[in-house]
This record gives sequence, C-alpha cells and structure tokens, in this order.
Amino acid sequence: MSKVVSTKQQLEKLVALMEENPQFAKGICSKVHAAKKWEEFTTELNCLGPPIRTAVKWIKVWADMKSKAKKKCRKTKLSSEQQVGALTNFRDFQILKKAYSVCCNLMSA
Repeated sequence: MSKVVSTKQQLEKLVALMEENPQFAKGICSKVHAAKKWEEFTTELNCLGPPIRTAVKWIKVWADMKSKAKKKCRKTKLSSEQQVGALTNFRDFQILKKAYSVCCNLMSA
C-alpha cells in the first residue's frame, strides 16, 4: 500500500484548528463533542485535498504530528529557539514549528 501524504495546506489548517481549539487539542472534551468536532475538522481538511481522509485518519495525522513535536521537546534540553531550530530535519519545517509550539504549550499547561 502506498503512503498517503497530506498537502502543506491541509497540515497548516490542522495546526491552525488545534491552535484555535486548545482545550480540544489537549483532549479536554466529551467523546460526543470530540467526534462532532473531528467531523467538522475533517470536512474542512478534505476540502483542501486530496488526499481525502476519514476523521479517524485525521486524528492519527494529528497524533503523529504531536508525537514528533513532543519527542523533540523532550529530547533536547535547549532553549526554545534552539529546540525549534532542531526541527529542521523534518519534511516541512514551518508546519512542524507551529505544531511544536502548540504541543509545548499543551505540555506546559
């Protein structure tokens, strides 16, 4: 099976949606509310596609982005500027830089 790669616009929008909904990004909401919200996000993200994904697949994309950013947060004991600079080896620096910022804010909250 071939790997489906999200577009830059989709990833930027996903990060923006999480920035706009920090409580949701932290997972502080009911399952019913979360399912409804992910369906809304899926509609917005798929409008920017292809690829077209289900809500479950977009949840996985966000979890993977968040995991990569948190891993970098934990891995380095450098200043914030240096940590952001350490992300340059990822496919799209600007998107992950935003995801990193969102995730570090979630970890410190």
